[in-house]
Amino acid sequence: MTRVGGIGCALIGFGPSTILFFLTTVVSPLKLIVLTGSGFFWVLSLLLTSLVWIVLNLLTSHIASSLVAAVLSQELMRFVFYKLIIMAENGLQVIAASVQAYNTRPVSQLTSSDGTEPVTGARPTISGATYESRVSFRPKKERASKLLNRSGVAYVAGLGFGLMGCIFELLPNVTVAFGSGVGFEMWKSKTFFVVAAFEAMCLSLLHIFWSLILFEAYKRKSYIHVIVVISTHVLLSCLT
Repeated sequence: MTRVGGIGCALIGFGPSTILFFLTTVVSPLKLIVLTGSGFFWVLSLLLTSLVWIVLNLLTSHIASSLVAAVLSQELMRFVFYKLIIMAENGLQVIAASVQAYNTRPVSQLTSSDGTEPVTGARPTISGATYESRVSFRPKKERASKLLNRSGVAYVAGLGFGLMGCIFELLPNVTVAFGSGVGFEMWKSKTFFVVAAFEAMCLSLLHIFWSLILFEAYKRKSYIHVIVVISTHVLLSCLT
């Protein structure tokens, strides 16, 4: 497909999740920590799937069931990550409070020449009268009350799962797409890279919705929603 086709497939597959990353996650250190952790747990699910694939390859020549094992391992690691976030919630709240205090810290506290405490509300004068200056470095789009919440954690966790899944699923195809052009007899064969890019894009976005639903379902112990999400994930993966 040459370079043009490869770049187009890369933009289709990586574009939406990458834009969401830069618009919603990169502005917050806490969100970056959660996203990195969720991506690491997705890699752990891939390692677990590899072990299952090795075992199935030794037992039988039909290894299509490894696809179901891959989905189940991802959902298992998503649940483990949720439990880890719940256990570390207090520590994350402390970090959030520290970030808030740092963003609103006083940067200048001038005192009078005789060493007395600063006078709040005093105005600066040419003679060097004392005053207190406080400057807030908190981003406009981020308020202290929204530094950390469970829905935000679920969104960032889903984005981390989606980004890592998109990278591992689409990168081999994009690498081949950058190669020299290949002629095909049937029209359907020409659309393989484009279809693969759209599939990776859709799955990366679906991971966000799945995480939002599952985190809330785990909190409320709504097992019906858990079964529906996992079944949907298995079904869509089998259709690829």
